[in-house]
Amino acid sequence: MFRLLFTILTVGLFLALAPPLFAQEEQPELTCQQTTTRVQKPFLDAVAQAEAAKAHHAAETRKKVERLSKYISDIRASRALIDAQRDKEIAKYDRRLAAAEQALKDIGVDIAKRRRKLQTSLAKAQQGDNEGLVQIILNQIKQLNEDVAADKIKAYAEAIGLRNNKANWKKYIAQQEQKKADRSAAYAAGDVSVYIGMLGYSSSWNGLLKLIAKNEVLLAKVRARKESFYLPMLGYNMIGPKIDQLLRERQIALKEAQSQIAAGTFKLYVPTYASS
Repeated sequence: MFRLLFTILTVGLFLALAPPLFAQEEQPELTCQQTTTRVQKPFLDAVAQAEAAKAHHAAETRKKVERLSKYISDIRASRALIDAQRDKEIAKYDRRLAAAEQALKDIGVDIAKRRRKLQTSLAKAQQGDNEGLVQIILNQIKQLNEDVAADKIKAYAEAIGLRNNKANWKKYIAQQEQKKADRSAAYAAGDVSVYIGMLGYSSSWNGLLKLIAKNEVLLAKVRARKESFYLPMLGYNMIGPKIDQLLRERQIALKEAQSQIAAGTFKLYVPTYASS
């Protein structure tokens, strides 16, 4: 490969050094040093071009590594959004459960309060020797006991806007506890999707982990200089190892040219022209 490159650069050099066909005046002869400098220039320029391409690729690689590293870091930070949503949901179930449990207590308090009131009224009626009132109160006590036995006493939970009896509150509590457990398990498994602003769509933690893994593979590729970037000094895209190869070939071509120049074996075509 470098032999071909050497030949191409030599031909270019021949064209650069050849005198014009229709020269009006005789050109002054070049000194040995000037000739050596001109002979080496295409090779030096080619090496400098490859070195510039390598530096450009390195700069683009650094920028992409920084972008990908930040992107991956931001995705990982998005876990906080999922955790915040989880905490919000669990807090919702905790509020519902607290309200329902309080309603259950309120039913017991209400029943005890009614019984105390009726017992107080009964004692007063008995002391007043009011048989009619005593019977009414006894009937009220009987009705209260029947209502309690039939679970007809209800309590209202303002926090959740529900009114239930004991059985229904217990059923509600069991349902909410199961829902809370199911959601907690889903969050723990990484299956719950939450809107991620930086991505512009919803994703679960498992989805984010896949995205992180995909970008970590890309990051490793970029760090290994295997990402292709456009190189304006060459006019096309190349990966790092290919640039290294190109630079080595051009350095070898330069050294060979320098070696031949030093040994006096560098072949330079000099055309001759018939005098007019």
